[in-house]
Amino acid sequence: EPIKVKAASLGNSQVLPRDYFNQAEIETVIKEIGEQVAARLRHHHKLAGCLSLRTRLVSFKNYLQEGQ
Repeated sequence: EPIKVKAASLGNSQVLPRDYFNQAEIETVIKEIGEQVAARLRHHHKLAGCLSLRTRLVSFKNYLQEGQ
């Protein structure tokens, strides 16, 4: 019997042209990506139950934050 998926995932993956070190620039990039995801949630009439943010440097070192 097929498994019914109850939760869907909406996200955004973006490759940036360089690493960012200035806090104001980092905050701007994160805000813009968050606004894109929020617009998609609104378009699909969905609410988020959990938010995850993962950043990866050119060296492929990962940083992950999650929250509900």
